[in-house]
Amino acid sequence: MRHANSLCLAGLLLLFAQLLACSAETQDVPARTSIDDVVARLQDEELEVRKAAAVDLYNMATPGLSNADAVRMLRAATREFPALEFASQSASAELVRAARASSDPALVEVVRETFPKYPARAKEEALLLLSGIDSVASTDLFVQLAIDEARSPTGVTSLPTRGFEEAPRHAERLFPALLAAMERAELRWGVAYLSLNYFEQGELAQGALDPHYGAIHEPLIDLLQRTNSLERSDNDWLWTDEYQEVRGLAGLLLDLSRFFETEESSRALDLGVESADPRLKFFSARALMSVGHEVPDVALRDIAASSEMRNFLFEYLESTNRVDRFPKEFLSQEAFAESEMVDWLIYPTELGRAPSEIDVVRTVDATLDGNDYIYYVFRFRTNPPHWAAEDGWMLGVAGPFLVSAAPSPTSYGDTFSTFAKLDDTDIDAYVDEIRSLLRDAREQQAE
Repeated sequence: MRHANSLCLAGLLLLFAQLLACSAETQDVPARTSIDDVVARLQDEELEVRKAAAVDLYNMATPGLSNADAVRMLRAATREFPALEFASQSASAELVRAARASSDPALVEVVRETFPKYPARAKEEALLLLSGIDSVASTDLFVQLAIDEARSPTGVTSLPTRGFEEAPRHAERLFPALLAAMERAELRWGVAYLSLNYFEQGELAQGALDPHYGAIHEPLIDLLQRTNSLERSDNDWLWTDEYQEVRGLAGLLLDLSRFFETEESSRALDLGVESADPRLKFFSARALMSVGHEVPDVALRDIAASSEMRNFLFEYLESTNRVDRFPKEFLSQEAFAESEMVDWLIYPTELGRAPSEIDVVRTVDATLDGNDYIYYVFRFRTNPPHWAAEDGWMLGVAGPFLVSAAPSPTSYGDTFSTFAKLDDTDIDAYVDEIRSLLRDAREQQAE
């Protein structure tokens, strides 16, 4: 309703201006002046003036933009601007981002004209804008610009595809053409992620891209060789910056390979199952099993032994009626709770990795809405050079888990940690503290 009300108010104000001016020439001056003013301030010598202009630009775009205003912003983004507060910020990119408040197909031709004049960050915003415009012309230009960037790089570091992910369409125009952008390493994630999304959404049928698997296979084999060379005997090698740089894309390409039925894809997945990385092993095993290939028990045991991947394996086997393949030694509520806790800790805003060590220090029973639940309180710590190593043993809570459903990986929303130090915390009160903290957060969010 906010968008509709804003438009109605804008219409009344415009009508009032027309009546006062009695001239069509004055109808567009306020909007043009406002945009021109923001652009001028984005070029000001004073950083604080430029920062305030960026805020005003955001506020202008929030209620929505007319096509004419969006065009002005796209054209203005071709100018040169001083830096904003952070190196990652770009006034040109902010202008193109603001133009995304309009999704008028008429913007496609403007992007076609202005795109070569944009700096790299603005180009990424322009690609995102194209992905959100529902027209054949927009899709075709998106593909063309992505391929051009792959073959003649100008500094674009990612291929944003969110508009296609949120509203899948034009699969036949995106694929297989877009796979040509896999030539460039920086664009591979965007191409592969969109491909996986289209397969999972049914926009692409199983095997539809089989003749083009080479675009996936070559970088995947290279990544698997690199991950293999980085393996070490300790448990912390998975979380080094060097390994993380290749792990994500390797896992994505292995996951994508389950939608191909070629000899090359099978060979790549066989290599993945042999990886010492349980994440890569899981994606490979799931892909092979999904197309009817056999996966040895020892591989499933290695995956289940990983607190990072244990629950993912169980949930996949449960969804395909193969729970009997899950290793019995890890079929316990404590093991599932540990995996739930680790999955939370891995999130980038938390530890950003699995802990080096983790174990249960206490369980707490609770009755909620007439049902019996259990919480698990864990202690965990990381090894240097991780930032949390100096804090020693810290506490976290996983759960609650429904007792009548045990063993189950399903928890009910209270998994959390404040990274309280074990030696400084009353463990008995810690679960109540976490529950209260999350309850207050949910109430505030609801308001």
